[in-house]
Amino acid sequence: MFIDVTYEGDLMAAAGVRYHVGREANSVYGETWNGVEPNVF
Repeated sequence: MFIDVTYEGDLMAAAGVRYHVGREANSVYGETWNGVEPNVF
């Protein structure tokens, strides 16, 4: 088991693992709020 704590996912890239850097589009997971929590103060 490994934990990739590199900034750009160097270990995952070397292992051939699929990953995404940055935010994905809303359509990828059917999200509408993208992490926004309404009514939370």
